[in-house]
Amino acid sequence: MDSSAKELSDNLDNEYETQENENKNFLIGKLFYFKTVDNKSIMSQISEVQILMHQIISKGHPLDESLQVSYIITNHILGKAAEMI
Repeated sequence: MDSSAKELSDNLDNEYETQENENKNFLIGKLFYFKTVDNKSIMSQISEVQILMHQIISKGHPLDESLQVSYIITNHILGKAAEMI
């Protein structure tokens, strides 16, 4: 591979890696700021959270199963119960 083809290949690799990292960070941010709403069922909202978690995992960012369960319980089920009190 000549130097200009190598440089082009390296630049494309760097661009792809940057986009992947930005996408991963976007998904993590979306999960972090996810809020439950009253006009949707709790089950559909938990499903949305699970889809986000699966997308994050599929991008190569590990999420321990106990962390996933803890996140759902703490932020959505208990959070909703605390709002009702």
